[in-house]
Order: sequence, then structure tokens, then C-alpha cells
Amino acid sequence: MADDKEKASTDETIEESQEVKKGSLKKLIILVVLLVFLGGGGFAGWKFYLQERLSNPEEDQTQQTAEAAIGPSVMLKMEPFIVNLLDQEGKRYLKAQFEVELDSEEKKQALEEHMAQIRDAVLLLLSSKTFAQIGVPEGKIQLRAELIERINTIMKSGGVRGLYFTEFVIQ
Repeated sequence: MADDKEKASTDETIEESQEVKKGSLKKLIILVVLLVFLGGGGFAGWKFYLQERLSNPEEDQTQQTAEAAIGPSVMLKMEPFIVNLLDQEGKRYLKAQFEVELDSEEKKQALEEHMAQIRDAVLLLLSSKTFAQIGVPEGKIQLRAELIERINTIMKSGGVRGLYFTEFVIQ
């Protein structure tokens, strides 16, 4: 009987060690497949993206030349805007701050001269938005385009190249 117990415990120990080996083998196979997948992705990224960019420095020079032809831009930091959003769910607030990229120093001076009108237009636009409209990236992009259009309309001669949000908090 003692031999039976000893033999049974030995069989259990052998089965446990075989299960551990099987579990280790599965983990090893998964690890190898994962490494092959990541290595293939890295190679594909290098092959189709980096190699092309490294082999075509002329395109980068053309882009730099085009930027130089446009001329240097002038940035103007706007004061923060804090507005109530137009939401039925409750009171939500938006704090937004952005910088405006202008064509020249003259455009910057013109924008500063019309600052009261620009702030009014921006406040009206921001307060007419709901959280659903500006809570997603596409909404922020649309809002950026609307802000640029409104500012250019007020300045009459345009001159706004871009608008960059430096703070955008909804509470």
C-alpha cells in the first residue's frame, strides 16, 4: 500500500512537471510568434516609410524652399476665452486659448487694432457650440476652420495662416 501511495505521488509529480513543460512551451511559442510579428512590422515600417524619406532628400529641400518663398510667419498669442457651452445636460464650461499665425507684422498690428471685434466674434462662436460638437477631434478641427474664417472676415484683408490651440479644457 505504501508503494501504491509512493507510486501515485510520483505519477502526480511527473504529470505536474509535464503540464508545466506544456505551459512553458505554449508561452514560448506565443513569444516567438509575437517577436516575428513585431520584427516584420518594424521592417515594413522601415522599408516603406523611412527608406523612402532617406532616399529622397530633394523633396525635403523643395518643401523648405516653398516655405521660404511664403515668408516667415508671425505668431500672436490670444488671451484665454472662458465661455458657457450651449448644452442641455447641464452647465459646461470651455476654456480655450490659442495662437494665431499671421502673414506679416502688418497683419499682426491690424489684428491687434481689431481685437475687441475679434474677441466678440470668438466668444459668440464658442458659446454657440455644444460639448458633442467640440468634444471630438473632428469638432475641434471644424472649430479651428470657423475661427480662422471669422478672424479673416473681420480683418477684411485676411492674413491668418493658421490657428493653434494651446489650451482647450471642457469642464
